[in-house]
Amino acid sequence: MLNSESLTTLEFDRVLTLVAMEAKSAPGKKAVARRRPVTTVAECESAQADLGEMVRYFHTEGLLPLAGLDDVAPMFSRETVLDIEESWHVVRSVRATQAMREALLRSDGYARLEKFAQAIPDLGELLTKTNKYFTRDGKLREEASAELRAIRARMHGKRAAIQRTLSDIMNRNAESIQEPLIVMRGDRYCIPVRSAHRNAVTGILHERSGSGASFFIEPMAAIELNNDLADLLIQEREEIARITRFVSATIFEYHEEIAVATNVAGELDALQACGVFHD
Repeated sequence: MLNSESLTTLEFDRVLTLVAMEAKSAPGKKAVARRRPVTTVAECESAQADLGEMVRYFHTEGLLPLAGLDDVAPMFSRETVLDIEESWHVVRSVRATQAMREALLRSDGYARLEKFAQAIPDLGELLTKTNKYFTRDGKLREEASAELRAIRARMHGKRAAIQRTLSDIMNRNAESIQEPLIVMRGDRYCIPVRSAHRNAVTGILHERSGSGASFFIEPMAAIELNNDLADLLIQEREEIARITRFVSATIFEYHEEIAVATNVAGELDALQACGVFHD
């Protein structure tokens, strides 16, 4: 058996570093780093057979679909709710494991790689449950829930009503308006009123411009509309938080299977990295 001095002489760690550069994912790089020389002829022959089959696979079928695979295990070690971005991160990793599993299971003539694929749990049910919540780039879908869709529809209508009201006020007080613009101050829609005409438009003064030429006023006619919109924004945040908790809980139900899937996928990435380096 090789001791640490022998491994240093052979620059084994340097070789592993070079191989790890060919790995496409964090789990793959970690799996490469765990590699140690085998100690029996049988283990050596088995490892050589795995490597040979992987080289033959990517020469014939192409490289494994590894996009999105990452080390998500640390997320499950915390006792906190995953936020939407973190949940998407996990879902992408799961998708990668399932793509690898399916690619290897549908290919003929790769019995050794098929055993790796069979060791990846089928997480299709999890993806079915979670895919409907995400857009292609990982954002929360507008239709993530019927309630969220309804809230956002009401928000759209309320914003349109505010715009109409403020536009009408500016048209009726054109001489008092610095510029015919509707601006946001905080979560409130306001209009810029000339300093010299501040009393021409009654309402709540939120801010003065940097130049001092105008005040940003929330007209009285818009206050209740702005209040309604503020209430809808609160409802939206609450619904998003509810969805976030639900998606996180759904993912946590499968955390053991996800850990196994990403670990096996990492081993496959490491094996492919060895094959690419060998080539």
